[in-house]
Formats: sequence, structure tokens, C-alpha cells
Amino acid sequence: MVRKYTGNKASVKTAEALAREGLKQEEKAEKAMEAQKKPAALSLCFQCNGFQLSPKDVEDAVKKDMEQKGYTAREIQIYVNMEEAAAYYVLDGTAGEDYCVILR
Repeated sequence: MVRKYTGNKASVKTAEALAREGLKQEEKAEKAMEAQKKPAALSLCFQCNGFQLSPKDVEDAVKKDMEQKGYTAREIQIYVNMEEAAAYYVLDGTAGEDYCVILR
């Protein structure tokens, strides 16, 4: 006994259409994976006694102070004392009496 197809021909998908849908789903999955791989945006801020600053603020203040005083260095270490609202820095392993900047 042979059955005659009586369904809607528009609902029959070709192999090509199915392959395109599969590719689209793979692309969506890849984009979702890439989005998960991206690191989250980070913002860091320190607060103490009503005073607030970011690491970028400290770095900029030290660089500006070094420029004003004519200092150059290959390596800079910065130490922040929040109670004094000051940043002390060491240039190429050497600390100096005036290697300090007030952050307020």
C-alpha cells in the first residue's frame, strides 16, 4: 500500500536549510562562549576618613611629581599611606627624602 503525502510542502526543510540553521546555532554558541571569556570590567577605589582615590590617581600624581622634580626611572615602586594621604615612591630601588607626594 502506497501512501500519498498530503502535508504542507512549505513545512518540509531542505538539507541546505537545515545546515544553515545548524551553522547559525553554532555561531550563536561561539559568540556566547567568547562573551564569557572576556574579563569583567574592574574598578578599584580606596576610601579612608572621607578621602577617596583610585590606583590611577596615585600613579598619575606620582608621575606628575617626578616630572616636576626632574626624576626619571626604569622601575617605580609606590607605597600609599592613607592616614597621611600621601604616596611614597622608590625609584630604581633607591628611596629619597623628597620621593613623596601628598594626594589631597
